[in-house]
Amino acid sequence: MKPIYCYNLAMFRPERILLLLFLLTLLAIAAYNLFMDSTLVVSPKTQFRACVTGDSPDGGQSTALMTQTDSSWILSYEIKPGFRYPYATISFFAPAEMGFLNLTQYDSILVRMHLGGQARQVRIQIRNINLAYTVAENALTMKYNELQFDPKQTTYPAVFRWEDFRVPPWWTAMLNLPYWHARTDVSQVSQIDVTTGDNMEIWSKGTVEVVSITFIGKQISPTKFYQGLLGIWLLSALVVFAISAFRYRKSIHEKVLREQHLVSINSALAIKSKEMESIAKRDALTGAFNRNGLRDKLAQVMEDALLRKSPFSIIMVDIDYFKKINDTFGHARGDEILREVADSLTNNTRMNDATARWGGEEFLILCPSSTLGTTSLVAEKLRRTIEAQPSKVTCSLGVAEWKTGEELTTTIGRADSALYFAKQSGRNQVKTAT
Repeated sequence: MKPIYCYNLAMFRPERILLLLFLLTLLAIAAYNLFMDSTLVVSPKTQFRACVTGDSPDGGQSTALMTQTDSSWILSYEIKPGFRYPYATISFFAPAEMGFLNLTQYDSILVRMHLGGQARQVRIQIRNINLAYTVAENALTMKYNELQFDPKQTTYPAVFRWEDFRVPPWWTAMLNLPYWHARTDVSQVSQIDVTTGDNMEIWSKGTVEVVSITFIGKQISPTKFYQGLLGIWLLSALVVFAISAFRYRKSIHEKVLREQHLVSINSALAIKSKEMESIAKRDALTGAFNRNGLRDKLAQVMEDALLRKSPFSIIMVDIDYFKKINDTFGHARGDEILREVADSLTNNTRMNDATARWGGEEFLILCPSSTLGTTSLVAEKLRRTIEAQPSKVTCSLGVAEWKTGEELTTTIGRADSALYFAKQSGRNQVKTAT
């Protein structure tokens, strides 16, 4: 049978097999983007139940009461003396039939929440169970994956990613755990807590209204999905009689593409090859990347976009009325403003994002693996953060997402045009490039 199989295999034309596989891949990607969304909503309209606790188990006297309406849970509290770190908490539990929650498939968290009274900040705590550290009947041994924020100073709904959460050092120190248990883990979540923030004032009163906490992701993680597609491609390539020639052409094609886009990046950043070795990668004033420092990151992101179809977006940021600040208060104050804005941009973006001083009072933020919609939310968060700084300066922002086949200079130009439109529309706002 083997000779017959080989003879039949030889009758297939590699071009047709590749074309069919390409069409099936496009169909699979379209189905994944349109039909594979997954959400988990914590709200009174779902089957989650809620309860409140004060700090009485720790010797405190703070009171906590809960009111549930058709659209929200309301925690009413009064902080009283008795415990060194007073608190009031509202906890949410999934229905018993759901068991422990595996939240690893979700990559974004939308929080709809309102504060009342003297409430200032709240903490969201995702409590995880693991036999390596969790002890039955001891709630403190459930891992704290927490985030503290002020709903009044964020967008509504507030948008977070798992990178924004952390495990408090006191918890790992208390249990004497190795360093790898200090990482965020949401694979077996037993409850979700919303609790008052740090440094609560004694006798302060307030309310925390939780409308909903929504986890957004895909039924299959993007990594596993694209790994599956890659596996199918590799398996199909083994069937192709001329696989060696195909791999050779593919490697040459990828090499040419990389060289072409490196030339495009050098042109966009206006850096000559002879100058690259002598130019520092960090801006001396702000500590942000300069254009040369941004070059390698742009090259990697462009390669991912071309070979792995990974999206990326660019945010252009310009400080409003910066010339007037220099003219009125002097260049020393202008330099302070530049450093303050650069710190705000760097500290409020992801670790794999790159912030660069583009020129003068203008900054460029590179956002890998980020679509136009997600990046627009990030830009709005940055705008609000800068506006809330003591210096009271504002910024205008323009956002553009790279389009397949587009030169990098064109993408930057569209983001710059969106920035110009934001300034023409009154400044202190975000505009997106269509």
